[in-house]
Amino acid sequence: MSSFRSVLVLLVLAGCRDAAGLGARDILWFHADAKGATGEPLVDSTLAVFTSFNDMRVIAFDQQNGKPRWQTRLPLAAGVPYAGMPAGGILSAYQDLIIVPAWDVYALDRTSGAVRWSFTEPDDYPGYSATVVAAGVVYSVGRDLYALDAATGAVKFRRSIGEQPFRPVVVDSVIYVGTRREIVPGALGNGHVMALNASTGATIWSVPIEDPKDSARGGCVGPIFVTDSMVLAAGENGIVYALDRSTGQTRWTYTGAGSYYDTAPSYSAGLAIVDRTVIVAGDVGSVEGVDLATGHRLWQTGPGSSVTERITLGDNVALVSVGSLFAFDAKGQIRWQQGGAGFGGPVFSTAATYKNGLVYIGSVSPEAPGPGFYALREP
Repeated sequence: MSSFRSVLVLLVLAGCRDAAGLGARDILWFHADAKGATGEPLVDSTLAVFTSFNDMRVIAFDQQNGKPRWQTRLPLAAGVPYAGMPAGGILSAYQDLIIVPAWDVYALDRTSGAVRWSFTEPDDYPGYSATVVAAGVVYSVGRDLYALDAATGAVKFRRSIGEQPFRPVVVDSVIYVGTRREIVPGALGNGHVMALNASTGATIWSVPIEDPKDSARGGCVGPIFVTDSMVLAAGENGIVYALDRSTGQTRWTYTGAGSYYDTAPSYSAGLAIVDRTVIVAGDVGSVEGVDLATGHRLWQTGPGSSVTERITLGDNVALVSVGSLFAFDAKGQIRWQQGGAGFGGPVFSTAATYKNGLVYIGSVSPEAPGPGFYALREP
């Protein structure tokens, strides 16, 4: 990377004033909301569905014109650590249902927002963070892994892994999930990447994700990225693992770039693959491109703002949300950038969802136009 490019990317990620014209933005529609947004928007052919921060609402809009369709307030589960939706939630859909992880799991009618079914457990929060639907089954996670009938909410299985699972992905009847285990009361650390049978929850293979120097930096919170032959996982230990999809054997590993102070990154935002480049970023703020075939570093930016929201895919770009939203191509070039306090706002606080040339994202920040729900035109 040239010195000019290094300086430019560093300035952009740090949120400095836009001197290169990268701050242009085009808001298709915006709905102000005093509580703001949390989690990752769900967008389908007609709806854009958001969850609110610091309370328990699910809000649906027409994805094209932003006209409100419905709003549903869900009950707060007893004993939860804070009065709001789980952070980083990932919604899913099944036929005419919107599946919402809201400490418990709820299925909402996509036309009216009415609750069609709900699932709760007295000793767990089965809607802790993420849901995914495959072959008519909802997979969700709390302390354990759950499989629910998508139409009714009936339990198919509850699997105790012995570690907390995060952000399951299901491909070809296999569940891929990252885990972390309790290393001391109230603190998670070393864990695994696991492949499980989607019908039974039985383990197919399991690979440890550990930090031998600091067990608190081990484990993986996913989501896992699955290709035709490999499973890619970004560890809390700052290592990307490329594993054989069938056996779990290691194809290659990549150790992430550290900060100016040689601090190793912690990868909590997952990863994305654009063309043949694995794009990953962590709390050090450096965005890195890794060759999918070899695990060799292709490029990296300078350190910037911590990346904790999930890295998602746009139109042949990886979308990295750090207050500003950046679109990185396979070569590490910033195709476009939207928002950020140093660019005249808004400041985004959720992961982004791309659909047909539009990007949906939320904010809790007061910078104009303020907290709420956004649909952006792709520049």
